[in-house]
Amino acid sequence: MSKDKNISPAQMIDSFLRRIGLGVAVVAVMYGTGALEAVLPGDYADYADGARFALSALVILLVFPSFAKFMLARKRGVCKGADADSYMAQMFKEAAHHAFSATFIALIAVEFLVKALAPDLPTLFFIDLTLFISLSAFSIAFFKLTAADDEEEDDWEQEDKDAGDE
Repeated sequence: MSKDKNISPAQMIDSFLRRIGLGVAVVAVMYGTGALEAVLPGDYADYADGARFALSALVILLVFPSFAKFMLARKRGVCKGADADSYMAQMFKEAAHHAFSATFIALIAVEFLVKALAPDLPTLFFIDLTLFISLSAFSIAFFKLTAADDEEEDDWEQEDKDAGDE
């Protein structure tokens, strides 16, 4: 039997939110690569553009299967939606709060950077840089907040294995 057959709706939602968090991290790298593209010489900028295309495909491959599975489960009534009170949903919201704060700090820093250091760089560089910081802050906060949950699951699985050995 496949392990997907035995997955509960709560586990499906957790998996979906983790995939979204991972997808956000990859999109952050895409924006970081876009910012680099503006300052790199011609040939390297072409490589950065190719990397952005590859990262776009990676985001689709990471997120779409989980999204499709989640939407099918919702349509069938198996999973009526993300439980707003679940641990993973709360960590997702908290990570969004951290990213919102980081975005404002980044905007203030970018304003000083533009005036002091790099007034000749294109506007798109600063937009990509700000989006990179914001999305990176979200994904780092999300995975840092959920790391404790992963460690607890590992501890429970080890205890189950130890109990089965006796």
